[in-house]
Amino acid sequence: MYLESRCPIPARSFFEWMKTDDGKVPYAFALKDMEIFSFVGIHNDSGFVILTCVPNEVVEPVHNRMPCMMLSYEREDKYLNPDTDVNQLIEPLQPYPSDRMKK
Repeated sequence: MYLESRCPIPARSFFEWMKTDDGKVPYAFALKDMEIFSFVGIHNDSGFVILTCVPNEVVEPVHNRMPCMMLSYEREDKYLNPDTDVNQLIEPLQPYPSDRMKK
């Protein structure tokens, strides 16, 4: 199912919520090197899902998960191409590099 339902989900940033004694606090995260990017996603009849993974060093203090690696236009083409080797699709299922993100 995953191979047939791949889709990019465009975004400029994402939010994660930190639990505190006073409730939840939202934190926005963006990329330093891309104003617009796409999340690694899948779709079905119910809608779209952003795939998540363990957090990197930027997101980890806020939440225990984050969207998988964000895709540039070039990586998006590779992700969507039905001829892409399945082993190459595993690469985007990792946290985005911490040094390329901002909070």
